[in-house]
Amino acid sequence: MDKQSNSTTVPESSIQIERLRHERATAPGEAMPPISRRKTLGLIAAVSLPPFAVVGVAPSVAGDGSMTALRDLMERHKAAAVADDAAWNALADIEGSAAMEACPSVRVQTSRLLTGRDDAGNDIWEPMYSYSPEEIEKVFRRHLESQLCMAPGERGAPWREKYTASSEARMQAKIDELAALQAEVKRIESECGYTAADEVAGRSADDVKQIERRIVGFVPTTLAEAVALATWVLDARERRGSYIEDDDVKSALQSIANAGRA
Repeated sequence: MDKQSNSTTVPESSIQIERLRHERATAPGEAMPPISRRKTLGLIAAVSLPPFAVVGVAPSVAGDGSMTALRDLMERHKAAAVADDAAWNALADIEGSAAMEACPSVRVQTSRLLTGRDDAGNDIWEPMYSYSPEEIEKVFRRHLESQLCMAPGERGAPWREKYTASSEARMQAKIDELAALQAEVKRIESECGYTAADEVAGRSADDVKQIERRIVGFVPTTLAEAVALATWVLDARERRGSYIEDDDVKSALQSIANAGRA
C-alpha cells in the first residue's frame, strides 16, 4: 500500500518521499526541512509502535463494543504516521546528499543500436545497457545464437566452440562489472547512513500498515462505531499519512457488513 495525497500541487520534496516509499531504493527534489539524523531517529524511537502491539487483540478480531477501542487505534495510527513521515523525510534527506549523488549508475553496456549517419556518412551508434545479470545473459545468448547460425555443420564446429567460449568470457566480464558497481553503491549507501535509514523507514511503514489492518478489520457493534470507521477510512484514503487503498475500503465495508450478521 502506498501513501495517498489529495493535493493537486505538492512540493518536490513530498514527491521524492512518495517515490522512496514506492521504490524502497529498487530506483532527488527540493530540499527537505533541516533535521539531524539523530533528532529524526529519536522521534521515531519515541512514537514508533512495535508490530502487533497496538491493541490487546489479534488482527481481524471483532471490536469489543466500545468506541474507546476504535478511537485508541485511530490515535495510535496518528502517532505512527508522524514517525513514518519523519523516517521517510530522513531517508529523502540522505538520498539527496552529495554522497548519494556520487553513486554510479548500476548498468553496463552490452550492445549498441545504429540510429543513423551523420553528415559525413559516419554511423551513429547509441549504447544499449543492461541492469541485471539476467538481462546481460539474455543479450549475449541472443547474439551468440545469431552468430553460430553463420557457421553450420561440422566444418563450422571449431569456430562455434571458440566463439562460444569467447562470448561466455565476455558475458561473465560484464556480469562481474555490474556486480562491482552494485557493491560500490551498497558501500556508499551503508557509509552515508542510507541503508540504516531505509530500514527504519521500512519498519515505520510496516507499523502504520499493521494498525490500518486492525482498523479496517474492526467489526463495529454500534451505529456510532460504524460511522466512525467509515468516516476514518474514507478520509485516510484521500490524504497523506496512510497506506489505505481501495481494497482496504472494501475490507472496512465488509467489517461493517459483518456487524449486521453478528
